[in-house]
Amino acid sequence: MNGQTTNNQDLEKGTSIQRNTLFNLDEIKVRWKKAALENCPGVPCFTATIPGAPTSVVATAGNASASVAFTAPASNGGSAITGYTVTSSPGSITATGATSPINVTGLTNGTAYTFTVIATNAVGNSLASSTSTAVTPVAPITAPGAPTSVVATAGNASASVAFTAPASNGGSAITGYTITSSPGSITATGATSPINVTGLTNGTAYTFAVIATNAVGNSVASAASTAVTPAVPFVCGTSTINDFDGNPYYTVLIGTQCWTKENLKVTKYNDGTVIPDLTASTSNPWANSGARTEYVAAGVTGYVGTFGYLYNWYAVNDPSKLCPAGWHVPTDSDWNKLVKYLDSGADTSSTSSNQSASAGSMMKEMGTTLWNSPNTGANNSSGFSAGPGGYRTDIGSFNGIRDFAIFWSATEDSTGRAWIRRLNNGDGDVSRIDIFESFGASIRCLRD
Repeated sequence: MNGQTTNNQDLEKGTSIQRNTLFNLDEIKVRWKKAALENCPGVPCFTATIPGAPTSVVATAGNASASVAFTAPASNGGSAITGYTVTSSPGSITATGATSPINVTGLTNGTAYTFTVIATNAVGNSLASSTSTAVTPVAPITAPGAPTSVVATAGNASASVAFTAPASNGGSAITGYTITSSPGSITATGATSPINVTGLTNGTAYTFAVIATNAVGNSVASAASTAVTPAVPFVCGTSTINDFDGNPYYTVLIGTQCWTKENLKVTKYNDGTVIPDLTASTSNPWANSGARTEYVAAGVTGYVGTFGYLYNWYAVNDPSKLCPAGWHVPTDSDWNKLVKYLDSGADTSSTSSNQSASAGSMMKEMGTTLWNSPNTGANNSSGFSAGPGGYRTDIGSFNGIRDFAIFWSATEDSTGRAWIRRLNNGDGDVSRIDIFESFGASIRCLRD
């Protein structure tokens, strides 16, 4: 009996030990689980870290921007990556995003930048990546702006077209310019202003537009120039001019002055207004108003073809102008310059009426075909070819045909009187005299 009792006690004791062992294992499991929930203090467990650095960073420049591509870190640190931050150098300009690539804006065109990238997870930021190679943002290249300030100057069947380069070249150097005419669409090209356009038609008015070209293409056309009319170039002494009526006049260069070689015979002002013809009048109705007349000698006319019309000074002073465009009735100073050029000893500064004893000889047509004898000293060495057209008085009478050449100046002496130059058949003088503005006298034109 004692032996059986002992066995039973031992069995109960073993069961108790087994139960205690099972209890201890379960308790450990609970404690481990609890520790895991409490960051496993004092027991082994898994802990997340910051991610690795991104790699293979490559930047591509844009307009004041760059696109930065990269490869995600090999390790996310055991925690999902929530984003990336790109930082520029210089400037420390940043941009963020969830994936590659990331666009960085606000950069300065023309400045070189490198970039680094960091990755972020729940624990924190990675180390910065290696820097990218440098890239330089630039503005996009476009066609250039239009040239401005286009000014054309007419030539002989040609025009020189000047202009100002565009304010913007579109980001690409301008390689040339093209000029186009209107009418005709005649073109010419060149690298700089001005550009000469040839093949134009003399007498035709043209305007011109300019385009600029760069590597991208052509600008829009500039505003058109003002119109110019190509013409055979004027050469004083060779070229002729025409008055409003179409009458031609030969020219002569004396010193630096270009004169007509014939007396004016126009019947209209430059605006087309008819200059009243008072040839038949025996009174003096043309005082204070522009007028013209033929020379009348004993009722005989027909002198206009040889000597031109006689005009009063009011016609000389009319703002509509007698001489062709680009020409004018010479002033008193202009006449002085001519006389002084022909005779360096001429007295053009005093009030003496006789300015020169020899300049008249150089100005008068030779012989006695136009001049009455003796036509003293006439040699016409200047080429001025003065002919004696006479004059009309303020009371309507005519005098001096073939004896006197009387030429108006555009300069008044005093109210009602203006300066003239007089040549005569009896000597080689040039006289400066003031006469009534209601007289009639011949006119020569001087180039502006």
